[in-house]
Amino acid sequence: MHLSLVCHLRQRLCLVAGGNHLAETRVHQLLQAGADILVCASELTPGLSALAEQQQIRWNQGRYHSGLLKGCWLVVATTSDQTLNNQISRETNSAQIFCEISQQQGSSAVLQTTATVLPPEMNIPSPGAGEVALVGAGPGDAGLLTLKALSCLQQADVVLADRLVSDDIWALICPATEYISVGKQCGRHSTTQQQINQLLISQAQSGKRVVRLKGGDPLIFGRGGEELEALAAAGIRFSVVPGITAASGCAAYAGIPLTHRDYADSLRLITGHTKHAASPPFLSGISPSQTTVFYMGLQQAGDIYQQLTAAGVSDQTPVAVIGKGTRREQKVSVGILHELQQLCKDAASPALIIVGEVVRLQHSLNWFSAGQNLI
Repeated sequence: MHLSLVCHLRQRLCLVAGGNHLAETRVHQLLQAGADILVCASELTPGLSALAEQQQIRWNQGRYHSGLLKGCWLVVATTSDQTLNNQISRETNSAQIFCEISQQQGSSAVLQTTATVLPPEMNIPSPGAGEVALVGAGPGDAGLLTLKALSCLQQADVVLADRLVSDDIWALICPATEYISVGKQCGRHSTTQQQINQLLISQAQSGKRVVRLKGGDPLIFGRGGEELEALAAAGIRFSVVPGITAASGCAAYAGIPLTHRDYADSLRLITGHTKHAASPPFLSGISPSQTTVFYMGLQQAGDIYQQLTAAGVSDQTPVAVIGKGTRREQKVSVGILHELQQLCKDAASPALIIVGEVVRLQHSLNWFSAGQNLI
């Protein structure tokens, strides 16, 4: 049994034993990850020789010996000598150093132990200069995080997070990372958007690697655009890591394909809250073959019902209300539009409302329910 690891290797010493083409491939991957690379080999490929001449790597000419392990965080053995590879494996295991044994067999490389390296996502350009990564946490299931999102979280000095971020995702963040809750909840005192913007700016100006962690995708009804505008105006360096938005994540886990050729030819995403009013925008142009998804619409269920029916949508149209989607506590309630208010009354927040004929498929395609969770 072999274990795949995600390793952050920026400025960490990595030893590559071997100077062949497989070693060259591994060296380029480690360079992308920002590692400090020492290659030990009697001879190097032309490519590795060029890297050594450019001082991008260090070359210890000669055969591997245990003294080279001092200070190493990862060792990659690419030699064709199985006896030597076994020695490296034993000695790294004894020294509690991660090791990857890579062997070239014909035209393919065989990995006995694998360590997957990621390029650094956040780099502080100079002392006193910080940056902000606007990161989408997805709808709740930690398994839906992107690798880039995970990389940012594990390198952050401080995380400013919304209340929608699940406990499973919090468990992936280093305990030493500073945490600032800036969550909003309807009807309760919360941090204003202006205060959040200022916090992001001040934390970055103090030289920190800041992650602004938002549920779902930060640029879909997440006010991420407003925060980026504030950062840009303040001259703060920033990046964006998209996340799986609630519409696609929650619908998939509920067994509802948002588009299906037999039921829907278009998809519409609507917020239940606008900046200047609590009610959703006027719903015009709704067609029977359209799937409509409402974010943050529980308390506006009455308005949504009235506007949909006023726009010509039948009150017999299938609807689904998904509470805590993609999480272990997920609850899916299915009915017809006439029952929307009652379905929302019984739903747990955060919740998503889906209106359209595709909801008819939920009964047969539901896979993420009690006793059926396959992942």
